[in-house]
Amino acid sequence: MDERMKQFAENGDINAFYQLIREDGKLLEHIDELTFADTPLHIAASTGQIPFAMEMMGLKPSFARKLNQNGFSPIHLALQNGHIELVRRLLQIDGDLVHVKGKGRLTPLHHIVKSGKHFDLLEEFLLVCPDSIVDVTGRNETVLHIALKYNRLEVFKFLVTWLGVIVYENAKLYQRTVLNWKDDEGNTVLHVAVSKNQSQARAMTRLAVRHLLAWGYKFVDVNHKNLEGETAWDILQQGQTQVQTQVQNKEIRNMLRRVKAKSSSSLSTFKFNRYEKYQRLPISSCFQFLKTDFKREIRKLSEERRSLLLVVAVLLVTVSYQAVLSPPGGLWQDNGQCFNTTEVGTSPNGTVHLSSYFPPRSHRFGPIPGTGIPHTSNKTENDLTPFNSTLACEYIAGTAIAFKDGLFQVFLACNAIIFLISNSLIIFLVPNGYLKVLFFALNATLCFSYSYAQLAISGDTYRAYAVGILTVISALFIFVAQLFSWKQ
Repeated sequence: MDERMKQFAENGDINAFYQLIREDGKLLEHIDELTFADTPLHIAASTGQIPFAMEMMGLKPSFARKLNQNGFSPIHLALQNGHIELVRRLLQIDGDLVHVKGKGRLTPLHHIVKSGKHFDLLEEFLLVCPDSIVDVTGRNETVLHIALKYNRLEVFKFLVTWLGVIVYENAKLYQRTVLNWKDDEGNTVLHVAVSKNQSQARAMTRLAVRHLLAWGYKFVDVNHKNLEGETAWDILQQGQTQVQTQVQNKEIRNMLRRVKAKSSSSLSTFKFNRYEKYQRLPISSCFQFLKTDFKREIRKLSEERRSLLLVVAVLLVTVSYQAVLSPPGGLWQDNGQCFNTTEVGTSPNGTVHLSSYFPPRSHRFGPIPGTGIPHTSNKTENDLTPFNSTLACEYIAGTAIAFKDGLFQVFLACNAIIFLISNSLIIFLVPNGYLKVLFFALNATLCFSYSYAQLAISGDTYRAYAVGILTVISALFIFVAQLFSWKQ
């Protein structure tokens, strides 16, 4: 590198640097062609010349990702020399610089945790680049491995908590991946935390394990074996025999026992084939084909098509529900012509049987047997006599005018099919998670409301019950089909 250029970069002399560019218009291109080089941006980052560094970022952004002969990028050098404001300014221009890997494949996030300095930048790094949490070093270690390795308990607790509270798009994937990531020796974070019990950092072990299991109990594989075939429980047992008594390790042992941690020997007694599900025959080839094909179709839907189908499904549900509330032909607004009917209730021995003239509860609003005319009596058994007069009407207010038409039954059946399939489609299109569980509950209550609406407009109780039962059976069938699609 030209000594003048190096001097201008160290002093932050922008005007003098442009004089060099006027002398050689391809000055920066020549430097950029080198695989490893101390660029002007590297020099400015080392000396903390913020204006000069920003000027270089504008002229040659690629310098920010180039490594010098020692394996460091400009942001690594700024961190090493404590120029924190310069680091922040670099990230304002390009947040992905947190991903840049230097010597040992250490990112700036790894460097902070390893060095034990500038912890206030941790949250800023993760805010501008959340994906950096999954970056690993040349030893296949995550930032959590590094935190435990260098006894950074507070940093470890912060990172585990951050994984547990973030709500980014891939948050659950980040948490599951990082907490179960294996280093070169096959050790997860839990292995490393428990192994610290054999060193001088025994107090840290208890706190680290407690925090890890509290925030990641649903994601941590507590029975994973490292390359030596040891689980976290095995490592803890070694620590007890070599360093501490069982009484001293009781708290950690209890924590592991609560999450069902086992020794490798006990796990080996369980014959489990992880590929067993791929070796059995399907219950029904046709059903399995339809199920798999449907899942593939749902998965390859674009967000735009998914949204369009949701709109159409919601529209169909609305229309079909409204068709029951306002059926073809309308609803009777009042009771039809009413007249008295007489029912005799005597038995051969002269006694009176109230059941002969007091209709069962299920018949009081249905038709009188043999007449097709619905009951409307509100009298009680105490009001009845052996020869009782009952007021009956041709039709009841609120029932469908066209219900006695045979095609009306076909209309109700077709409408129910549209309603249930559209409802089911909405569930299929909703992403998996707690939101789908909520939609399951809404689906069930909506199907009940729909069945009751059909019952309300029916002038024939038996037919209404039949339609309602069929609707509920169809809803249950679709509900089971939706359960099969849960892991779509």
